[in-house]
Amino acid sequence: MGNKKKPNGVVATIERLTGQTPCPEHLRSCLNKYLYVDGLFQGGRSRPPKELGRLEAGKTDALVLNVLSLDIVFAGDTQLVARILRGEVEGPELSESLTSAEGDLNRRYEAYGYWVLRMKQLRSVLLHEERPDLRTVRLHEYIKSPDPQTGVAHNSPFALRAVQQLERSEAKGRIGGASASDLVDQADAYFTLGDLARAATKAEEAIALEPQNAHAWFIRVMAALRLRNEALQHVQSYQIEADEIGLPLTGHEHWVAERRNEFLEIARRQDELLMEILPNALLNWPRAAPRSAAYEHGREWRLVRDQFIDAVFTKVCGCDFPHCYARNGLDAELQNVLAGRGSATRLIGNVSPSRDSPLNDKETAALRLMLDEWDNPLNQPLSRLDRNHHGRNFKLFHLRWALALGGEGAHWSRLNELLNGPGVNPLIEASPANPEVERLLVAHSVRNNGLDAHIAMLENGRNKAVNEYQATLDFKCLRQFGLLFHHFWVRREYKNCIEVAQRANDLATVKSGYLDCDRDGMDHPDHDGLWWPLRSRPYWQYLKVLATLGGMQAGVEGIDGSVLRDCEALMAEFEDVDVYSWRLGDVDEPEDLRIAPYRIDLRFPDFWLAAVRSYLDATPKPCELDELSGLESRLAALPREDDLFHNSDMRFAGLPQEGGVFQKSEN
Repeated sequence: MGNKKKPNGVVATIERLTGQTPCPEHLRSCLNKYLYVDGLFQGGRSRPPKELGRLEAGKTDALVLNVLSLDIVFAGDTQLVARILRGEVEGPELSESLTSAEGDLNRRYEAYGYWVLRMKQLRSVLLHEERPDLRTVRLHEYIKSPDPQTGVAHNSPFALRAVQQLERSEAKGRIGGASASDLVDQADAYFTLGDLARAATKAEEAIALEPQNAHAWFIRVMAALRLRNEALQHVQSYQIEADEIGLPLTGHEHWVAERRNEFLEIARRQDELLMEILPNALLNWPRAAPRSAAYEHGREWRLVRDQFIDAVFTKVCGCDFPHCYARNGLDAELQNVLAGRGSATRLIGNVSPSRDSPLNDKETAALRLMLDEWDNPLNQPLSRLDRNHHGRNFKLFHLRWALALGGEGAHWSRLNELLNGPGVNPLIEASPANPEVERLLVAHSVRNNGLDAHIAMLENGRNKAVNEYQATLDFKCLRQFGLLFHHFWVRREYKNCIEVAQRANDLATVKSGYLDCDRDGMDHPDHDGLWWPLRSRPYWQYLKVLATLGGMQAGVEGIDGSVLRDCEALMAEFEDVDVYSWRLGDVDEPEDLRIAPYRIDLRFPDFWLAAVRSYLDATPKPCELDELSGLESRLAALPREDDLFHNSDMRFAGLPQEGGVFQKSEN
């Protein structure tokens, strides 16, 4: 190893090359660590058994000076400096490393420059005979901003503290290797200076040394959130510019599109990273004291908690078809989707819908922690001041129910009490901001409270709404009725369907004419681009007839058969398909498809005939036998829907096996 008393020793070499005597300890420590690096100094070896490289006057002088210089520029990153010196870093990687180093040096320069440029003013204030009372007066009231032409950017007066912390930590790392605490200090300093990428890297290095370091996880998750949000802000900015430009025609316009896509990809990657970081951050969140239940950084904790709940909810209720239907209690909806699309085997092969949790162990543990906070509000209450907190509280309940984590009954009772207090149910009031929550609310409310209670809750909200809000709330209730009808229809609960359709009919206001896609309907929850005309009164009348006929075919007792007497008049009335049809595509375009609700076209005799025959088999009143038998004969004589489809001079748009598509065109 180098000997201080020899001309080629570490101390003697540094003193000779730098002119600094005695040799500064930080330079000695810096050179020593590079003497162990492979491929730099002859004989140096980093792997056991470690060997210290040799110094030779004249031969290694340039290498020594370059090592000491680059170690300063790249903030003590030994591996990067060694790779640069060995010629292993080139092109974009080297350019990116230099850009990062330059940014770090500029931040430090600006932090020092803030006070360098103000020292003269500070001197005059503190040495003045009539110095202000600094216990009551802010010092910065006497210190003006320097001339902007000085070249030093505006910075915080406290940024220098972060730089000093960073430099102390780096110095300790150079002497004996950075500890987890040193790396956290560096991460904290970089975070304060706004270098989020370096803050994240240092936090990761600290976590590698100490996996449960709370402050390291805190910095890591906050850096990831800010990096994601910055990328999304850039996406939004470039999207606005692209929208103003229109079609890409020039090089600049192509560049705008490329930059938008670049930041979109960055945001996507940060989202993926966040899903890995969020549960660990929550499980290792800094506490006010080692055994305290209270968290530090309460506002940030709520932010991270909300991000985690939203992310897990999306994962559990996401698009891993068909499992997302099964685990969320939507088995009947799944069967309806498969029936509408054709062969289930063609869609999903031999895959059976699974209720297994898509969460890993860390995500499940963090979710259980959130549930514990809900169950024990005195520990760490879910703040009632949080924006949209009702939506996230509902998501938390649904996750508990969907993943069978226990305690669902007590959770629902408490949540139901919060949601159904005085005034409008906040989840309904917030619709349609989160359609998935809106849909699952219907399922859980009906499952736990029953249809009558759910309708009573809607009526309670309507009765307390102010006049100017009444029309808006009526439409939100129509959305609920649309989801209720669909919920009961796919489960073949026809009496409930009839009740829902009648209630909705009383709220619907449009009897005929134009329907606006934004104000008058909603998208089908299971089919993108398929639209329900909820404000249309003929739509609800159609659904009521449809549910009545379905109930007859299913042999449901107590179904009123009087609708059959109006069969032929209703078939003619239903010829005006625009007022009640589902629509596929842009609903404002007249050439788009009009689809019969639930693909059952009541202009044709097929569904009517099946209902009449079922009703006749169910022992109707004697006075109805002759009338219904005659109706059966007349319906049987009418052209069937299949016959019309196979007619050579007419075809239906869309998939023929799905039926019920109104628009026709000539061959």
